[in-house]
Amino acid sequence: MEKKRIYQVTDEVFHEIEEQYGWKILSMRLRRGSVNIVYELQTNNKTIILRCSPNHRREPWDVEAEVHFVDYLAKNGASATSIFSTKTGAKMIEVAGFYVVCFEKASGIPLEFEDWTDEYFLKWGKMTGQFHQLAMEYQAPSPTRKQWDQEEWFQLDKYLPKDQCLVYQRATELIEQIQSFPQTPFTYGLIHYDLHNRNFHMTDDGVLCAFDFEDCCYHYYLQDIAVSLYHALTRLRKPPLAGKDEVTFTRRFLRFFLAGYQTEKALDSSWMEQLQAFLQLRRVFIYLFYVMDYDLANLSPQDQQIVDQTRMDIEQARPIGYESKQDLVGLV
Repeated sequence: MEKKRIYQVTDEVFHEIEEQYGWKILSMRLRRGSVNIVYELQTNNKTIILRCSPNHRREPWDVEAEVHFVDYLAKNGASATSIFSTKTGAKMIEVAGFYVVCFEKASGIPLEFEDWTDEYFLKWGKMTGQFHQLAMEYQAPSPTRKQWDQEEWFQLDKYLPKDQCLVYQRATELIEQIQSFPQTPFTYGLIHYDLHNRNFHMTDDGVLCAFDFEDCCYHYYLQDIAVSLYHALTRLRKPPLAGKDEVTFTRRFLRFFLAGYQTEKALDSSWMEQLQAFLQLRRVFIYLFYVMDYDLANLSPQDQQIVDQTRMDIEQARPIGYESKQDLVGLV
């Protein structure tokens, strides 16, 4: 159960949007209302995804840096949603306590697990490689997005319960291990950081379009690959597929994902030896999300089991998706 946040988007916001963008809002539908409030708006000639971010959560330059990167990707032919400009050319406005951004609605739908194919994995990887190749050439504004280890998520002393000493130890060791990896323009840059299958759509003719870049940060490109695999495996663990061979799925997923990736960006095979560390870092991130955003004293039995299992997996440093580097031989 999530901790309750109540943010109220008033009529002032919608009136300001009509004024600033020159639209007439005909209808609206609330799509999400927790950390950000997201509406789908129908105007006289287009469908808009309106995101309202409470201004106490983020700095304006942080939102502007995200918007700048997404706009750059879309304008350079990447599979990312476009951002609408106001009549004066602004990509973001501040009104009634919110930073407001208007996105084009992504065409298509998220595919359900039973519809995943090898071609789907290939296109997923190609889209990711496309983002990373463009990120290598990206000239960011100043100030820009944070480095991954500067994000609030990794303030372990602040958020981890004091009795979780082993989680703290494992997480710290993992973060320090990844911090020790070399950073080069080829291996490190601005990434999506949440590119699971619910954050992009696919149309009937097989075109992908990604959205929700709110978590984008500077990180190793390999982390985006790890995030995609981690969440694909999470879906594999749900009924009726729970208990299926994860190594076989991991090899299949990576075989096609990496083939697609390498049509857009080269990948040094030696980096794949570090994939397990990045998968486990994602698990730490997810656990910190539970700790920060869930009411841990009032979880459903199912959620309690998930949180407890994730904690245990971190404490035992349990491998994710495969047991050893030999399981990945021949994939790159």
